[in-house]
Amino acid sequence: MIAKVIVDVNSKRVDRLFDYLIPDHLESHIVPGMRVVVPFGPRKVQGYVIALSTTAEFDKLKPIISVQDYVPELTQELIELSEWMSYTHVSKRIAVLDAMLPAALKGKYKKILRVVNDEDIPQDLIKYFNNDQLYLERAQELEMMPILSPFIENGSIVEDIEVTQKNKVKKLLGVKLAPGVDYESSAKNDKQLAACEEVLSNREGLTFVELEARGISKGVCNTLIKNGVFEKVELEQMRDPFAHKVFFEDDKKQLLPEQQTAYNAIHEVYENKKAETFLLHGVTGSGKTEVYLQLISDVLDNNQQAIVLVPEIALTPQMVDRFKSRFGDEVAVLHSGLSSGERYDEWRKIKNQTASVSVGARSSIFAPFKDVGIIIIDEEHETTYKQEDYPRYHAREIAEWRAKYHQCPLVLGSATPSLESYARAEKGVYTKLEMLTRANQQAMPEMYIANMRDELANGNRSMFSEILREKIQEKIDKDEQVVLFLNRRGHAQFMLCRDCGHVPMCPNCDISLTYHKFTDDLKCHYCGYKEPPVNVCPSCGSEHIREMGVGTQKVEEIIYETFRDAKVSAWIMIRQERKDLMKNCLSSLNEKKRIYYLVPR
Repeated sequence: MIAKVIVDVNSKRVDRLFDYLIPDHLESHIVPGMRVVVPFGPRKVQGYVIALSTTAEFDKLKPIISVQDYVPELTQELIELSEWMSYTHVSKRIAVLDAMLPAALKGKYKKILRVVNDEDIPQDLIKYFNNDQLYLERAQELEMMPILSPFIENGSIVEDIEVTQKNKVKKLLGVKLAPGVDYESSAKNDKQLAACEEVLSNREGLTFVELEARGISKGVCNTLIKNGVFEKVELEQMRDPFAHKVFFEDDKKQLLPEQQTAYNAIHEVYENKKAETFLLHGVTGSGKTEVYLQLISDVLDNNQQAIVLVPEIALTPQMVDRFKSRFGDEVAVLHSGLSSGERYDEWRKIKNQTASVSVGARSSIFAPFKDVGIIIIDEEHETTYKQEDYPRYHAREIAEWRAKYHQCPLVLGSATPSLESYARAEKGVYTKLEMLTRANQQAMPEMYIANMRDELANGNRSMFSEILREKIQEKIDKDEQVVLFLNRRGHAQFMLCRDCGHVPMCPNCDISLTYHKFTDDLKCHYCGYKEPPVNVCPSCGSEHIREMGVGTQKVEEIIYETFRDAKVSAWIMIRQERKDLMKNCLSSLNEKKRIYYLVPR
């Protein structure tokens, strides 16, 4: 039997399938999707079995060295998806596979020294080798290389490579009942009997940590081990990022008419097992999440799985709270805010089918579910669904492919849909569903758009429109507060020579330098480069060089000039998560001060 393998070498020259011979003792174990260790030139590398075949391109093939998995990490769907992405996104197949899998599953390579002939090696050196192997790094630390060099030269010791994965299953020491032991007669007292009954309640055994949490001391366990009642074992421990958080049960709610209309349309497509994309255009507070939850509940009732994407890590805890409260341990969470080990364990929960709902950011679109019933992308307009690093992809495109593969509905939810999604909905490519009223029946806020060209024509040369000035003054008179958003730091966006058009630029990034009045310098917001401001144009020598554009510092000055009683707090936050921003806003609003917040996004 021949295995067709993609090797873990990120080079375009080897971006193809390689044939490897499957040894007889591995023939019944290897299936597509498994990770294997294979020889590749003079070294060993990790690879992914993509397919099995009975024919090969060449007569003489190298055999597979070992298997990394008992259960394949890649499903047949993900294998086909990687082929499609490699072709349509012009990406190397190994790069696509690496993007699909958590970092913990990527190959970890370490050089080792392996004993081939131990008869020539003195016993005082052999003791440093564990199972005839010694890490090269360890040998260098012990300064053994000068001693080992002669044995490497004559071939008694060879240099080799050990291939493992970056993270392993977490295991803790515990106990289980020894086979064939009558614990009732063996227990000497009530404490030992209670310990035996606790361990008996779990066939695999219990860790010492779990036993201590149940009031069983380690001393009692050690006594039972000594008496042959218990035996020590290593038990797998799942890393749960929400282990210490309490979730309160959330019951299904009665849907409002608009919610019910949206639910019925999507549910009908689900029942008919059709691949259809819906644009759920629902205003903020219209109850889109409740529609998601009830659709997912239907999917779980049919023993299928659901994938839910959220745009940012900051929004993930809010969604996790709602989903965990409704579905409990059925929910797995995948996002980059988790540790490598936690992410690995959440991935395993999905792969082992102990979780049926995946909630996470962009990369969780690759969750290894085998029977997906619905895919939901919340806040679909967000740019964070685009992967900007190689391999570049959009999570929405991957979701559409998977929805077609499983013949299930794809729901794109947003209060402000992206232009491309809205255009597709208008043309009938997507099915548009609208929810234009809030679930609590509250009125939408009144909105004004001020045309600054009209303001200028009416003689208003201020950066504040007349209506904005009136509203700010009105709130100050009522002892209320105002929040102003401006996505420009500094005092002025750039400096410009009126005669020749020269603009001071960053020598590293080739972008205009921003003027900061408080520190009196020109600064690059990409790399941090600084230089003093110029009063004379370095290009033409003109003194007509002026500050152009408006930043938060200038707005603060204008507020003090225009509203004498205003108290201003300027927050400069770049790439701050929305949740933290709103938390700080609410905290300051409770202080009952007239404060203006100038917050670049």
